[in-house]
Parts: sequence; structure tokens; C-alpha cells
Amino acid sequence: MALSIRPGSLNDAETFTSLVNQHHEAFTGEPLWSIEEMRAVLVTATADPHRDDRYIERDGEPVAGFHTRFYEPFDVGRIDLAAPLQPERTMVVEMLVDAALRVLRSRDTGDTVSIAQTTVPAEDYEVLEVLRGRGFDPTGRLALLEMPIKRVRRSSPPDGVTIVPFVIQDHLDDGFTILDQSFPTPGSNWYLVRDDYEHMMRNDPTALAGLSLMAYRGAMPVGICINFIDTMRPQAGHIGMLGVAQSERRSGIGRALFAESLAGFALRGWTHARLTTITPVSGVGGEDAGGFFRSVGMTTVYDHDIMSRPLAGPR
Repeated sequence: MALSIRPGSLNDAETFTSLVNQHHEAFTGEPLWSIEEMRAVLVTATADPHRDDRYIERDGEPVAGFHTRFYEPFDVGRIDLAAPLQPERTMVVEMLVDAALRVLRSRDTGDTVSIAQTTVPAEDYEVLEVLRGRGFDPTGRLALLEMPIKRVRRSSPPDGVTIVPFVIQDHLDDGFTILDQSFPTPGSNWYLVRDDYEHMMRNDPTALAGLSLMAYRGAMPVGICINFIDTMRPQAGHIGMLGVAQSERRSGIGRALFAESLAGFALRGWTHARLTTITPVSGVGGEDAGGFFRSVGMTTVYDHDIMSRPLAGPR
């Protein structure tokens, strides 16, 4: 059985969705992406599948692959691995990781210390071992949290703050202003370049009109909550990014946006809310919000380890 590697193409959304979901289901019990979401991820304003992605084939059939993104100006290279259980899996994963590092290095300007980063199901010891052997260390734990929406408890925003539905033509610039200061560091794992943010808000089929929210103090934007349909759990909403202006932290805006989001989910007849949160290992990468979300009743569905290393260096 001969293994070979090829670049990605615009036609690989279905292939990558199948591979990544086989990988994810083996360790978490549920898929990770829908085909519509994957199309929105693989073809963005800053993505080029032929340049950024690779697939390993066994006798001409795709058996594993990866998608990479290189975020500037912070020089963070992200790797999405899709490595289902299969014969010679360790060899396949080694090929994937080595190729992904080569792809990211080809985009590295060398002006700053660049980082390679990936997330792996916490139970996938085989992939974690390969990453450690190539200089990756755990820098955080990403958890998918969930709660039933039985009775939404409203939380009023601070005096002078109003919450309104996100409207692209009115709020696109203000929303990015908040995200840019809420998730400013590479270690935060959530940083979005402007082009990808706009592409997501305009084109992601799960970002329904009116589902996301903005918070304003007068005419000044002070918070954003980007919400989606959760495609993996029926009748569930997913809180994707919740950000508050630095000058307004710990004032109750985030709690109010969270509660208003759940109320919006309930009005649509949805039964559950989900979100992902990160606990940094070293304290780098923003505040650990997991404590708050668990305090309001959210529980862990599954965990991923966040693995990072300097992009420069061996292999």
C-alpha cells in the first residue's frame, strides 16, 4: 500500500470534512464539522487550499489531511489535522505534521518569532506523542461546554448600555474593533484577521442574521457576541466569540450578552447552548473564562489539548 502526498484543491471540502469527522468521532463520539462549515473554512479571503493544505493518499485514496492558516501580524500558524484511525497511522501522522511545518515555514517572514499551533482530542495519545517528538508542548486545554436552556435568567446590562442584534451593514466595523482588543494575542487561539472575520460574518451558513449581538454605551461599541447554529447537536445554539472592550471589563456586559444569547436561542425553540473555552497552561493567551461558564451550569462535552512550538527549529 503506497503512501503519497498531494496539495489541496477547491474541491476538497467534502474530503476534508469526512476525514476530520472520522478522526474526531473516534475520540469524542461526535463529528466536528458540517460540509457547509468546512466550505466556509477552506475557502476564505486569506485561504488558498493548493498552498495551505495537503492530503495523504494510500493507493490514490485520501486517508488523512491538514488545513493550515497563517495569521499576521502575529505570525501564528494554525494546523487542523485530520488523521482517522488506520494502518500505519503513526507514519501517516508524522508525514502530516512534517508537511504542515514545511507549509507554514514557507509563509514565515522571519521578522518575528512565529508559532505553530494545533488542537488534538485529549485522548488521542498517538498524535500527541508525534507532536511532542517534534517539539510541541501543551499550552492550553480547549473544552466544549454545553448546557440545557430550561429557564433563561435575564441579566440586565449596566446602566447606559444597550444590546442590539448584529446587522452586517451597521455593525461590521464596530464588531471587529471589539474582537481586535478582546483577543489580541497569538496564545488566545481566537484571533481573526479582518478579512476572515468579514468572510465568516457574511458567508458562514450557520451565522444566522440577527443571532449575534452587539453592546453599545451610547454610540460606542463595548461588546460583541458572535453566535451560530450548532451543527453537531440538534436544536442548539453555539456561542462562538464573546468579547468586551478592555475599558468595560467586569462590568456585567459579558454576562448580559451571554444571557441575551441564550434567550435568543430559546425564542427559536432550541433546547441547548454550547461554546468552547480555553484554559491556558502558562497564563498566556487571555483570561480563563471557563470558571464563569461552568458557574452558570455549563458542563464539559469533550476536551482538546492545545499544542504549540516555535515554528523555527528542528524539522
